[in-house]
Amino acid sequence: FDVVIFGDQDGCSVTESFYIAPCACESPEVLSVAVIEATCGNSDGAATIHLNDDESLYTFTWMPGNLNGNVQTGLSFGGYTVDVVNSLSPTSNTTAFVAVTNADGPTATAVTTPATCMASDGCATLTPASFTYTWFDGLGSNNRCDLPTGTHFVTITDPADPTCPNVMAVLIGEDNPLEADVITTIAP
Repeated sequence: FDVVIFGDQDGCSVTESFYIAPCACESPEVLSVAVIEATCGNSDGAATIHLNDDESLYTFTWMPGNLNGNVQTGLSFGGYTVDVVNSLSPTSNTTAFVAVTNADGPTATAVTTPATCMASDGCATLTPASFTYTWFDGLGSNNRCDLPTGTHFVTITDPADPTCPNVMAVLIGEDNPLEADVITTIAP
């Protein structure tokens, strides 16, 4: 409990006690995601999500697959979206994005431009251009400028070895041009 005493120049005062409870609705923070790569054609990848809190207090729902728990084994290559929800306070949640890559699959590089505030105008250019890229929404291109802020999974296929594709996560940031100036005037 905290105590505050209010008083005036005439000597009158009021004492007030109150308790400030910590917010039970703070979203968990994903500290790290440890990934063991899969090998082509096998479901031998693994991933572990570490939080800034006791993982046993949370439910982890992995999609695709509808898997549960912060540790997963037997994963094939692919992009997984994991909903993390506090079991005691369902409004305390976050989303983790996990890319389980193929150890022997092709790799690509992404150069991105952030999306403007609340718009789907973020850009990504993936190289090499000779690979085939299939985005989360089914579009196939190595260059896009219609992406909202967030993480987007892309499947990479090398035409020279189409039997061993890979995945990458492309992060589109947000450019927020808002600025604020504070002017403080102190009057006697």
